[in-house]
Amino acid sequence: MNKTILSFFLTFFIAFALYGNNGNDCVCQDKDFRCKTAKKVFEDLVEAKGDKRMPVPCFEIRNSKKAVAYMNGKKRIVGLEVAAYEICRKFGKDSLNAMASLLGHELTHYYEKHIWGKKFYSAYGSLDVAVDIRNLSGAEAQRKAQETQSDYLGGFLAHSAGYNTFGIMGRVIDEVYRVYDLPDEIPNYPSKADRKKLAEESDRQLKELIQYYETANLLLLSGMYEDADRYYEKVLSVFQGREVYNNAGVNASMAALKCILYDKKVDYAYPFELDAESRIMTEDRGNFGFANKEDYFFSKALDYFERAEALDRNYSAAYINQAAVYSLMKKQRHADFFADQALEIAEANKEVYSQEKAYILKGIIAHQAGNAANAKRFLNKALSLNSDSRLAKINLAVVEGKSNLDVINTMGVRTKINSDDDSESIDVSSPGVSGARKTELIDGLSLNAFAQTMDFDFYQVIDDEMEYGRKDMNNAKIMMNMSMDEPEEHYAIFGMTGKNYTGETKLGIKLGDDYKKVVQAYGSPSRTIASRNGFFLMYDRQRIIFTVRKSKVVSWAVTKVKSKD
Repeated sequence: MNKTILSFFLTFFIAFALYGNNGNDCVCQDKDFRCKTAKKVFEDLVEAKGDKRMPVPCFEIRNSKKAVAYMNGKKRIVGLEVAAYEICRKFGKDSLNAMASLLGHELTHYYEKHIWGKKFYSAYGSLDVAVDIRNLSGAEAQRKAQETQSDYLGGFLAHSAGYNTFGIMGRVIDEVYRVYDLPDEIPNYPSKADRKKLAEESDRQLKELIQYYETANLLLLSGMYEDADRYYEKVLSVFQGREVYNNAGVNASMAALKCILYDKKVDYAYPFELDAESRIMTEDRGNFGFANKEDYFFSKALDYFERAEALDRNYSAAYINQAAVYSLMKKQRHADFFADQALEIAEANKEVYSQEKAYILKGIIAHQAGNAANAKRFLNKALSLNSDSRLAKINLAVVEGKSNLDVINTMGVRTKINSDDDSESIDVSSPGVSGARKTELIDGLSLNAFAQTMDFDFYQVIDDEMEYGRKDMNNAKIMMNMSMDEPEEHYAIFGMTGKNYTGETKLGIKLGDDYKKVVQAYGSPSRTIASRNGFFLMYDRQRIIFTVRKSKVVSWAVTKVKSKD
């Protein structure tokens, strides 16, 4: 067998100094369709990571057969070999997913700088191969541990970029060993069988991490902000990305607003931007020295947004959201500074959506300062960018003294949650709903029926109070968050469609339908929350949440919630 492969083929994915060129001399011509295709996957992954503290590595594709995919940290190169590209191409509809698994793996080596430690090893204590790794010499053990970390976090990175790598790595391993003519046993390296076992464990942990993130986002949308915060913290303890920090910050902002709204009014509709990136806190979750709960959550929100900003100084959402928090805290000078920064970045990057939000904030801040004329000018500027901007219209009505709308519903803050009603039927009194009362099902199962059995495929205690369960179905899944902490027992159960779900809601909505069909069938939503690439329609009485991108329904979740409020 080729000795070069043995020398550089550390579980066949990492090569630190294989090629001698520097980052400005990468071998990748966009006119080469293979380079163009692979480079697009690479760029998607870099954008999803959103960590601009480190220089973006150069991408190249090499007509060689030495290392499959590789990363040179010193020279800042991530590369893919033509032979590996052809392996991915054989995966057909999963070809880009296979490529994302390889490149996500290498980018994780780059961004994580190959530092782990004892915590990583203990996470794999259930595997015999992990025990073997712990018994190896430090350097050898660390290298092999890094490989498994890169499978795991590289998979989450790929998921964040829109690729599905579940079950891919094991199949890639088989093909790599075959095409590169490698024996199943290589001295001083994990065997093929052990490598596949580690890939399976990475898949399992990747699935858990993704489910925790999806649960956090659904809890946010359902108004269970404190529970959502725990899940965001759990994700952030493993994967630090700007979007996760941003969503965690929006969640903390909503928690603070919820506290405010118990005894006072908010006059404006704030344009928080949700992206569709700490350690886990298991101690007492009080106010940690803050005068009140809203101050605690505002401080936490700012910390999350600052971390997102630190990863990417050109991430406009982080500035928009900081401006909104400072405005709510009545710190107008800070708010105006961050709104200006957001506007400058959004204009430079031609982000019309973020420009609109920045002008809305400028209008709110101007009105808070007593300058109605400037407030109108900024809000009209927002409307010139988006004539349908509901937030701009509502805030303009506030400035003109004409508003009689529920500003809070516009922002999406949920202050009261259904608690004791076990019915799942759609209320026929809702606009757009006709006929007999109907129960929403997910893959033919009602959440009430599932709640009687709690037949989970996976169950885990999150911390001293929280429990999580999941059941996988054909093209859907059910996720549960529960707290048994007396006297504040509460839970949330979500039935969520998968991307290939072929069923429809009880009012005939299918994946791919225009969102206007949803409004026609279900009436006006209880709340709407905007994201950077779409929005969410929440129907509290009907207990269903629709995710909309490019005006089309891409998923929905049926909900069953009992709040501690």
